[in-house]
Amino acid sequence: TIGVLDVDAVIFCTGYKMALDMLDPSVYQGHDPRACEIVDVPREWTMAPNPCEKYLSHVPTPSQVRVPLKLLRFMHSYDFTVCGLNPNLMFGTGGNFEEHVLCLDMQGHLMLSCILGETVVPTMAEITQMNQARILKALHNPVLRSQLDATYAQALADEVWEEKVISDEE
Repeated sequence: TIGVLDVDAVIFCTGYKMALDMLDPSVYQGHDPRACEIVDVPREWTMAPNPCEKYLSHVPTPSQVRVPLKLLRFMHSYDFTVCGLNPNLMFGTGGNFEEHVLCLDMQGHLMLSCILGETVVPTMAEITQMNQARILKALHNPVLRSQLDATYAQALADEVWEEKVISDEE
């Protein structure tokens, strides 16, 4: 058994919409964790080879992408669990995993590890850099890129799903 001291509150919330309305804004420093973040895409970035490239290689690389909450739950968090703006604020959301219980278990272990001082939470700058790298990696996947890049999503719908795939099958 491990005794944990200096924990002011543990709040269990259920539901389908993430909200922090019950907390004073000073707890999360006024940042809305539901907001989209803008990530700059380096000029030299090119998409990795993939099955859609023969149809979509002409789609320009965006200079920026908007990261919706459903793809990256909380840009200011460490491993989707610990708030970088306030490391004492932690979330167990179940993530985007099919196995929500497994995800919650992993998040619980990370939380306890941070509380006990076994895991050092990266700085906000390091968290931002890690999460931006995740987004740039996600852009290589056609499905994930379509969630981040509206131009690519439209081209994917118009040129792959409607025209190319249907005409190739006929």
